[in-house]
Amino acid sequence: MVLKVIIIFFAIGNFSSSNLLGSEFIKKVLPTLQKKCMSCHREPYKTKYGRVKKPKGKLILNTPNGLKKSVIPNNPEQSPLFKRVTLEKEDDEFMPPQGKEDPLTKNELENLRDWIQSGAKTGTWKGTDLSKQN
Repeated sequence: MVLKVIIIFFAIGNFSSSNLLGSEFIKKVLPTLQKKCMSCHREPYKTKYGRVKKPKGKLILNTPNGLKKSVIPNNPEQSPLFKRVTLEKEDDEFMPPQGKEDPLTKNELENLRDWIQSGAKTGTWKGTDLSKQN
């Protein structure tokens, strides 16, 4: 009986912490990605003229699977996404490129770093539908 209670306690604790980290992503990281990254880095789509637009650098950030390819959980410094947004602004690889969006703020960078450092969980997020933004 005691063992059963302990197992349930740890199961609930793990579930809650993964949801908490995912909720931090939804609250603190996702809005930045939506505002500053996803207009260029999204799944291929057709424009109103029928032209297929593909993501820049083949990097998709509007789906959990696409986002997972750009981060190394628990290692922001090795994560391609974090590396690109922390380069010098004059670097050709810096994101977002000059003239597109403003660079990430200090707070946005801290949120991104903390999220990756804590495991890069996306919680209940299933992706961002950008079909109405063609």
